[in-house]
Amino acid sequence: MQKNLVLRVLTIGLLMAILMIPLSMIQGVVHERAGNQKQVVQAIAASLAGPQAVSGPILLIPYVERQLKASLDERGREIKTPVELERRALFVPERVDITASADTESRHRGLYKALVYRSRIKVSAEFVVPAHLGTTIAPGQLIPGKGWLAWCVTDVRGLGAAPRITWAGAAIEAGPGTRLEALGSGFHADLPVLDISAPARYTVAAEFELAGTSDLGWVPVGKANRVDLKAGWPHPNFGGGFLPVKREVSDHGFSATWEVSHLSSRNVGLLSDAANKSVKLDLDSFEVAFIEPVNLYLLAERATKYGVLFIVLTFGGFFLYETLRRWRLHPLQYGLVGLALAVFFLLLIALSEHIAFVWAYVAAAAAGVSLITYYLAHVLGGWRPALLFCAMLSMLYAALFGLLQSEDNALVMGALLVFAMLAAIMVLTRRIDWYAVGAPE
Repeated sequence: MQKNLVLRVLTIGLLMAILMIPLSMIQGVVHERAGNQKQVVQAIAASLAGPQAVSGPILLIPYVERQLKASLDERGREIKTPVELERRALFVPERVDITASADTESRHRGLYKALVYRSRIKVSAEFVVPAHLGTTIAPGQLIPGKGWLAWCVTDVRGLGAAPRITWAGAAIEAGPGTRLEALGSGFHADLPVLDISAPARYTVAAEFELAGTSDLGWVPVGKANRVDLKAGWPHPNFGGGFLPVKREVSDHGFSATWEVSHLSSRNVGLLSDAANKSVKLDLDSFEVAFIEPVNLYLLAERATKYGVLFIVLTFGGFFLYETLRRWRLHPLQYGLVGLALAVFFLLLIALSEHIAFVWAYVAAAAAGVSLITYYLAHVLGGWRPALLFCAMLSMLYAALFGLLQSEDNALVMGALLVFAMLAAIMVLTRRIDWYAVGAPE
């Protein structure tokens, strides 16, 4: 291969390496703007409420166990002293049925926004309290106290008006905190002293409103749990330890139903051992995330990763045109076209913060292709070769948009695109004598 050809190839390679600098700077802008977006989401969550997970109700009944403690006096005689031990009994519901709905809205701070929701939650549950709290303590040695119902809420700032709670058909008042450190934050409702001389069944109903950011989840605490959720957001992402047994998603919103048994969750066992412990429990949960359909900074970041491919393919096209048409392009002309390709990504980021991503993409691509086509029409001496490169760039931008919109198929589509370009280059150059290219005439 002649020295002139090698020098041209090295020069083009050096230009591509230099153009990585503006591309990396644009990627830095994307990361900075994405960081600002996260800070806005965190700030709004800090002022409203963060992701929420709800658990409850759980029934706790304190009691006193009277015992006689044996000890020896100074003469070695056995004496028995009455002592009282304070304990708590914890009961999970036999069943929990939750019906919830959620409305979403966007909160803006400058150019950035965060998605928040307000949910209305209705809970019905049923408890079975065994005689003598299920203990083997003699009736006269067990004195029950006033129990309470506890609900755990991740961020209590999201609670609206005071929850409306009924116990066995009678209204009871809600108070702050769960009164059980193992459950964390939430609210509770005090109960009267229960008659524990015989087994009893009690029903509980509660209604409350809860606001949050991004995620809404539940912790199944009953032996049988059912959650029905409806929301007007068409882009849910279901996660956690349990997926819905039934779900419907449309352009107008979604509905989902979860059914969880204590046989498939470790929560009941963990809660049963937590009545007299202070260690916070790590319980199984499930949730739905209200996700944005288009994360413009994620798409912009993915787009900039293909900037190298754009520059390589465009410069490769110029090199082939030079080789096939015996035309010479100055390295500065290569560089200007490469900068125009890089500016496309900057335009894409800037415009997508103000208009829909698809229209921002179309506008940025149209601006870039028009500028390069106009420039090449004068550099290459006519509109015909310029329009040829215009068609090639338009196909590249269309292919990139397809890659961005189809994340699951991005790898196969990208591989097919590279293969197609390589095949085109091999077909166009199959008759070129590379030893003759650049040789003195």
